[in-house]
Amino acid sequence: MVMAELPFVVLLLVLVWMADGWERRPAVFGWQAVATVVAGAGLLWIKEAGVGLIVGLVAWLVLRGRQPKALILAFGTAALMAPVLIARAVGSTWPRLSSTRSSTSGGWC
Repeated sequence: MVMAELPFVVLLLVLVWMADGWERRPAVFGWQAVATVVAGAGLLWIKEAGVGLIVGLVAWLVLRGRQPKALILAFGTAALMAPVLIARAVGSTWPRLSSTRSSTSGGWC
């Protein structure tokens, strides 16, 4: 089992760092855009609490007048998380990095 707090905080810091740099650049597409979207999807993969952070970041971009960047972040993160959501809908398990349910013992660890 992996403790999700450390990777979550690291990805959160990367997300904030990349989003800040991406917001300041006039270009809509670039390596910082890719890094921001991937870090956002990583937050959601590790912990569902990342949803609030992504929604807040999208709102921040909209308030700053960066609607195209907000759309890229929202739809890019959703596209990267679509396989996980489909697997969740089809199966009974939640494929994530920090699972606290042991599949071998049949109970909580």
